[in-house]
Parts: sequence; structure tokens; C-alpha cells
Amino acid sequence: MKNFKRQLIIVFAFALFAGMLFAPVNAQAKTKTTTYQYDKKNGVCNKTAMRVAINRRYESTDVYLTKSGDYVASVKTSSPNLIAKVTTVNTTKRTYSINLSDDILLNYYNRSEITFLARSKGTYTATVTIKDKNGKKKCTKKIRVYATNDSYPFVSVSYGKQYLVSGTANTTSKKSGKLSVKINPTFKLKSVDVCKFTDNETLKVFKKKANNKILKLNMSTKYQFSYKWSESDTSENIVDVNYMNPVTPVRVVVYDTLLKTTVTYNFYLVYVK
Repeated sequence: MKNFKRQLIIVFAFALFAGMLFAPVNAQAKTKTTTYQYDKKNGVCNKTAMRVAINRRYESTDVYLTKSGDYVASVKTSSPNLIAKVTTVNTTKRTYSINLSDDILLNYYNRSEITFLARSKGTYTATVTIKDKNGKKKCTKKIRVYATNDSYPFVSVSYGKQYLVSGTANTTSKKSGKLSVKINPTFKLKSVDVCKFTDNETLKVFKKKANNKILKLNMSTKYQFSYKWSESDTSENIVDVNYMNPVTPVRVVVYDTLLKTTVTYNFYLVYVK
């Protein structure tokens, strides 16, 4: 019964935060958060650089094509130690939209997934050839691939003796515990902050520099926020939220020294009696 209760809480918490968990998060207004670049002339959007963990499958990236009929004809690598293959092609008769960064909002006809397998550590180049609907070569795009021991920044993120997973609810019966974040060598830890909700999609920093400190969980299940439908709206709408269980968000900001990008990860601690 206790396990069933925990499962219900996890499902509830995940559904509650789903709109926020998978949204892109910028640490600063002009911080580089992705290596995606859009070639508007040729209608191609691809990453210019990415990480691949050695000897692990399913390390992939998507190439988006905004011209109808265009397709990825081939992908070649600079070394036999890096294997690349087009594994999924999603072609549509109408466009689909995707927001890849603050500056890149696309309507695409073709999304091609390229999967990599690295046999050894190193820096490689993948060359992607794009052709039009008549089979004529349009352009080539190069992706720099960094093959490292691990493409994930964290060695571990823990609360007490419990290891945490980003982007989901981590249930705990402990009201306090040591928060510890350890990262891999090619990443830099920029900040570890304890937050509170200001609305359904926004976190406000409550306590800074929380790494390797004792974290006392938020025991309140209630918060209130207000909004207006437009700037000209004279009325103010007030929303009262009362969670099933207290939630303490932890925000971790990491800098990738290879890709030169800054990425934010949110960890959610849900207190369960």
C-alpha cells in the first residue's frame, strides 16, 4: 500500500510539473544553451557540436529540414572509431514546429535522427550531405563530435543517501539531508540553488550556494500567484495552489567546457510521510 501511494504521488507530481520540466531553461538572457544553428538559405538546422559517450548506443542528434522534399542523403565520419547512421526519418506533408532555442523556431518537413557509436575517446567530425527532392546535392553540414567517458555532466546528485534524477519527482521521507552535486571533469559547476515556485512554470531562488550543505525541505504545500490576460487587462487573476505533498525544487546550472554551453537541470524533492 505504501509503495502504491508513492507511485501515485510520482505520477501526480510528474503530471503537475510536465509543462515546466521539459521547457528550455536559460541561466541568463544571452547564455548559449545549445549548439544548434539554422542555415536559412538551405533550410537546414543542425548541431555544430555534440558529445558522445564511448561504447554506448543511442547517442543521437536530429537534423531538421525546412524545404519540402529535402532529405539527408548520407553521413560520414572522419575516423573508423566513430560510427554514424541515419536511424530515423520523419517526413511530413505539412510542417511541424519546434523551438530549439530562444533564437531558433522552426517549421520543418523532415526530421532525420543520426545515431553515433564511438569506439574510443577523441574529437571527430561527422559530415552530413543534404539533397533536394530531385536528388541534387544542396549542401553539407559538419558536426564536431566529442567522444568522452560520459556525456552526462553528473557523477552523482544526492540528498542524504538518496540519488536524485533530474526532471522528475524524487520522493523522500527525510525532512533534511546533505545535498551533494559531483560532476565529471569536462564540466564546470556554476551554481546549486534551492528554489520555490512563484507560479506553475517559474522557479525563484530561495537559497544560493547549497552544494554540500544541509538542505531542509519545504514543508508547505500552498502558494499563490497572480496574472493578467494582457497588459491592458485591468483585472488581476489570482490562483491558489495546494499540492498533495510538499515539493522542494533544486536548480543546478552546469557549464560544458567542450561545447561552450550552459545547461540548467531541475531536481524535485517530494516529501512523503
